[in-house]
Amino acid sequence: MNKGTTHNFLSETLLELHHVFELIHENYETWDINLEQIFLLGCSAGGHLASWYSNQYQFYKPKGVILCYPVTSFTFGWPNNMTHFNFALPSSAEYNTAEMVTSSTPPTFIWHTGNDCSVPIYNSLKYCDRLAKYHIPFEAHFFDDGPHGLSLANRVTAPDDNYIKPSVQRWLLWAVQWLEKQIQLTNES
Repeated sequence: MNKGTTHNFLSETLLELHHVFELIHENYETWDINLEQIFLLGCSAGGHLASWYSNQYQFYKPKGVILCYPVTSFTFGWPNNMTHFNFALPSSAEYNTAEMVTSSTPPTFIWHTGNDCSVPIYNSLKYCDRLAKYHIPFEAHFFDDGPHGLSLANRVTAPDDNYIKPSVQRWLLWAVQWLEKQIQLTNES
């Protein structure tokens, strides 16, 4: 984000994601997509985008969201200061996705590590608190150890051995089980 971008691209990325959902809905028959089984996954800043989109857009809303060590507010430890962005934000409060949670927020699977030094776990805890407040079904997993950006926490995605965490690798299996449960609930309704 610090590579010369001098305009506020945050709203643009939200609109781009909306266009992706529009494209899917326009072509679902040709692409053989079940519109009742579209979920959104985001990690870190992508988790911010996924949670923002799923809380803001009422059309083409995903059936569920998977958030991996997400940024949910720019005031919960990332960025360390707002000069991280090369542009002025009108108000960091308007980007607080935890505060955007409502009764129409989709079910959520979320995970984080307790010692993530880049995006503090408070981002996920605050988001879970808001999900609970609005009685949104969610599954949360918190692991004691692991740096930011673990992805699958295995050799496939690890840039070095510090990112290989067998105890964290379980999140993917749990997320798949959660997805299957959400699809089953959708099929029953």
